Amino acid sequence: MLHAVFLLLFMAIATPLAAYIPLAALSGVLTVVAWNMIEKSAIAILPRSDRGEAAVLAVKFFLTIFRDLTEAIVVGFALGSVLFIHRMRRFWTRPAPT
Repeated sequence: MLHAVFLLLFMAIATPLAAYIPLAALSGVLTVVAWNMIEKSAIAILPRSDRGEAAVLAVKFFLTIFRDLTEAIVVGFALGSVLFIHRMRRFWTRPAPT
């Protein structure tokens, strides 16, 4: 609770000062934070384990870089849904064990 109050006060006081921060510096900070959030070992294993999920990851990655984050989220959600529906269809239409 105290952390939330401190953050609220900091945002209220420091918001006018944020206008003086260059966007290139904010971009660098955002890039470093995003790089540290990535589970690099999981991404390295993904292409060898499942090509469908690797394709969804690649599409989302390139859309985020070259288009827009919002568009990447929507397309990634749609592709992930299609992949899930395809897997469920294969699961439910397989022959019953005898």
